[in-house]
Amino acid sequence: MPWAKSFQQKKKCLEVNLEDIHVIKEKPKSIRGFCPSCGGNDCYFSKQKGVFHCFNCGIGGKLIIDGECSPIVIDEPKKDIKSIRKFYTELVNIYHNNLSPNALKYLSDRGISKEVIDKFKIGFCSSTQYLDIYSEPIAEEAGLVYNNYVMLGGRIVFPYWHNGEVTDLRGRALVKSDTPYLGLYGSYESRGAVYMFNHDIIEKSPLIIITEGEVKALSAIQYNIPMVSIRGLSDWNDNWTHELKNKHIIFAFDNETKKVNGQTPAVYAIQKFAEIFPKAEVAHLYKEVDEDKADVDSVILKRGIESFIESLESALPIDVFLDIIVRRSVE
Repeated sequence: MPWAKSFQQKKKCLEVNLEDIHVIKEKPKSIRGFCPSCGGNDCYFSKQKGVFHCFNCGIGGKLIIDGECSPIVIDEPKKDIKSIRKFYTELVNIYHNNLSPNALKYLSDRGISKEVIDKFKIGFCSSTQYLDIYSEPIAEEAGLVYNNYVMLGGRIVFPYWHNGEVTDLRGRALVKSDTPYLGLYGSYESRGAVYMFNHDIIEKSPLIIITEGEVKALSAIQYNIPMVSIRGLSDWNDNWTHELKNKHIIFAFDNETKKVNGQTPAVYAIQKFAEIFPKAEVAHLYKEVDEDKADVDSVILKRGIESFIESLESALPIDVFLDIIVRRSVE
């Protein structure tokens, strides 16, 4: 990742240079930026304390300021994955039954049907109701509770299912937030959260469409599009490379105007994926000149599923797509 060249991970001893942070928002004592590990936008750097923590993947460490740093060692205990998944599944049933009218309206406004909401058991985690289940030791081990704080409070909850088990939970804020999407505390691997959203479709379909974000995926899945979503543009697991090696892959990331160091975050991600999947294709999502961004759900909502399918059918080979983007950037 170009913004975190100094990032090091040796025996879970983590450090990152202050000047290498890709900043989203900066205050006198703190910075919100992209995580140097997972690429998520929920990473917070304390200039005052000289530490950082990502609320997306749970990684953290020391912030090097003026060349000075005393790295810390994060030693995560071995966790009971089976019990964690059982706990997640119990939570999903509670949250699905507590889906609020505001949460239903948000999903409806994004074009998500009641049928797909029920199929995936999408729910809502109240920020005002502290459930008895949160006091159980497994709640902290599973990353849902951190220092008595419920990570997904006030958010729509998206369960990550695999073979009938819930392997992870992600939350989407209903109100404007610096962290619109939020994961659970702790690294994905330590909690056994090693599957993409709608991961099971990989075994069933020779064609796999990859996007970023659960709502985007759901908007296409409800039309029987074989789509999975990753949690962030830098979220990847080597096992997925093996699972997808014989698949026809199309990437359907956001088409946006906002750029970082000359390119959009999606293009940086596609450059990385081109090394892993050189035969993949990229769907170019159509947007009007006055639009800042086009993504899967907005295209389907505004222009219909036919427009999105057209984008898939006209997808470019990944090397051709990148050649065009590079030429445009120098013109």
